[in-house]
Amino acid sequence: MLNRITRGRRVPAIAGAILVVAVIGGGTATAASLITSKDVKDNTLRSRDVHDGSLKVKDLTAKAVSTLQKGGPKGATGATGATGPQGAKGDKGDASVAQYGLATVNVSRGGAPASVWATYSTVLGSPVGDTTGGTFRFTCSTAKAPCTVSVKAAGLGTGTLKVYPRVLISRQSIDTVSPSMYCEYGDGSTGVDFATIAKQGSTSTPTYTAMKINIGGSADCGGPETTFGDVDQITVPAGYYDVQSTFAFVS
Repeated sequence: MLNRITRGRRVPAIAGAILVVAVIGGGTATAASLITSKDVKDNTLRSRDVHDGSLKVKDLTAKAVSTLQKGGPKGATGATGATGPQGAKGDKGDASVAQYGLATVNVSRGGAPASVWATYSTVLGSPVGDTTGGTFRFTCSTAKAPCTVSVKAAGLGTGTLKVYPRVLISRQSIDTVSPSMYCEYGDGSTGVDFATIAKQGSTSTPTYTAMKINIGGSADCGGPETTFGDVDQITVPAGYYDVQSTFAFVS
């Protein structure tokens, strides 16, 4: 009887063991199956469900790739800033043409046509005017006396140019050894602050305009001519001469 009961219990135990193995076997088969998109509910996957750095460009749609390349949507236009202060007004002129003031001091000896003994030049542009000039020495021999000194001016660029000349002459005797002494001073024409001339554009051979020189009420160098006041030239007798001149230009 005991053996029969024991044998009767063994049958259910063995059957239960077989059932567990079957369940385990079935579970193992289910785990080994692939999960497809059909097994995932739409809109349930989140960023945390995807391993960082695991997605590649080929995993994205063409539209997504294009959006990333173009960047995000354009932001709204910002408000216009306040207008800054107005800059200083520049000098009016043609920047393509250089602006120059030119002058010559000319000497005639023995009645020959006057020739250029000195040429001076300055770049124009200073708001208070531009000045140029210098000093040279010449000899008026007894055989070639009397001699004359005259000045001319020209302008390069555009527009007009105002010119004011000054001439200071010192003389040393040609016959005796003596110091050089003041002889004559002349400046712009009486009643005219500046003589006005037209500029000539850009050229390497400008045409010069003769300037009047006012030497006051007497011809102090002792030349044969006693002309004074506004003169075209200063006449001097034989001697050694130092001629200092300056030219002021206002463009």
